[in-house]
Amino acid sequence: MLGEKVGTFTGTTTDKVLPAQGGFPSFETSAQTSGKLAGVDVQSMATYSAQMQPDGSLYGECPNSGVVMTSDGAATFRATGCGQMTADGGAKFRGAVYFQTS
Repeated sequence: MLGEKVGTFTGTTTDKVLPAQGGFPSFETSAQTSGKLAGVDVQSMATYSAQMQPDGSLYGECPNSGVVMTSDGAATFRATGCGQMTADGGAKFRGAVYFQTS
């Protein structure tokens, strides 16, 4: 399972530019999505931030500010990842997500 795609989501995002950190841009993104995670239908909401690094890459975090809901319950999550800007003005990330249930 390591390195395999475990979910697909589609939805809307809202972006906000934050004060620069060390002269590099910083962003905040809030997302509301739906899709499948490990074969289960889910709804998700999260807010995460990303900071541009000196080499142009991005470092992003979602520090305990995400929730995934299914028909059986909900889980919170946190995530970290590294990414890069895409040609169409978006960004793509690879990282780790840690889930917690009650």
